[in-house]
Amino acid sequence: MDSLFKDFAKAYTKNDGYLLSSTISPNLSNDQLRAIWKSCNAHDVKNVVKRRIQNYVNDLGFDALSSKEIQGWVDVYAAYWKAIGELLATQDSSSSNYNKVSTPCPTSNHPSRSSLNEQTTLTPRLDRGSLHGQRYTMPGRKCSLL
Repeated sequence: MDSLFKDFAKAYTKNDGYLLSSTISPNLSNDQLRAIWKSCNAHDVKNVVKRRIQNYVNDLGFDALSSKEIQGWVDVYAAYWKAIGELLATQDSSSSNYNKVSTPCPTSNHPSRSSLNEQTTLTPRLDRGSLHGQRYTMPGRKCSLL
């Protein structure tokens, strides 16, 4: 992620819109996208982005950005980080050998689950910031497959 913000600071200080737009491009190699994704987690992405923007822009001798402008760029790069996670999850799920899992549902005396005794197809759902395991959903239950 460091090279991303070095390019951001360089583009920002030179007023180079083309270079600036290349810093939020999804047309990077999977290794580069994965490196950006793994550089922080969903809990601290905004803090990491804010610190790096401030540090790299200040290192180039540019006057400090206003707090509103910094917050705007933080929102842009946090959304970019989240989009990278979605893109990688899509690529990972399309490269796997299965897209759906069929499993028998447990029997229960609960009236709403009495009709779920047959096999039910579960569909994948990505949790925010998690590529470690896929979470599958079905009516009234959550199951994690790691």
